[in-house]
Parts: sequence; C-alpha cells; structure tokens
Amino acid sequence: MTIDTSNWNPPSIRNAVLDFGYLTIGSLFDNNLNVCGTGGNTKCKNAVIQIYTTGPAGSGMWNSIDSYGAPITAGLDSSTPSAVSLGSTSPATLETAAIASSTHVFSQSGFSPTPKYDVKVDFSSAGAGSYSTTIVLQYGLTL
Repeated sequence: MTIDTSNWNPPSIRNAVLDFGYLTIGSLFDNNLNVCGTGGNTKCKNAVIQIYTTGPAGSGMWNSIDSYGAPITAGLDSSTPSAVSLGSTSPATLETAAIASSTHVFSQSGFSPTPKYDVKVDFSSAGAGSYSTTIVLQYGLTL
C-alpha cells in the first residue's frame, strides 16, 4: 500500500477548524486474502482502512508544552468524519469493503468511493506553540 500526499496541504495555524487536505490510497495490492480466523488460513470477508496517531503523549495534534492535543478528524467527503485517536488499539475505521468469495486479489479499486480521506484539526481552543503528531493509515482484513 502507498499513500498519496499530493493533496496534503497543512495550513497556517490559527484558532479555527483547519483543513489539512487529503490522504489518498495511491496503490494497494493484496493477493493473500486467506489470513483470517483462528488458524490464520480462512478467506477474509472484509478489507478496512483505519487511522490513528502515534508519537506524542496524547491524542490529537499534540503540544508538549501545554500537554494539549488539538482534536483530529478524518473521513470521506460523503461521510461524517471520525475522531482520530492515539494508538493502534482503538483506530477509527474510515472505510470498509466486502470481499467477494470469488476475489483472489484485493486492490484500492475495491473500495467505493475512492479511498481519499479529508483530515481536519480543531485549533479553536489551542494555545500558541508547536504541535506535532504522526498519522498512521493502515489496511487490514477481517472476517
């Protein structure tokens, strides 16, 4: 899987909900769909794209001086955005696609609409300073 960041445009920080642009799945190719179930050899029925952050001590776009995270949301243009949490234990699911029993290879075209996720950060109540985080998009398979 590759991520296309050509439409990722971090804005000048100000006290507002800011649109950072889009993270898009540039390519995705999976020809090993028989990895689900307790034995790890059952055909998976769904593909998912999830998002979370990692790196700082708290969730959101993190300001280490004030120990504050400006809340991050992400989602498809046509959906209600999901809150992006810290850590891989509770990622937000951005998109799910069913995998037909006759499918042997799953690619980004299996998601509809196209996997293109708008990311926004709410700096409305954020104090001055530096903010950072690492955003992780992950692909997975489920039963």
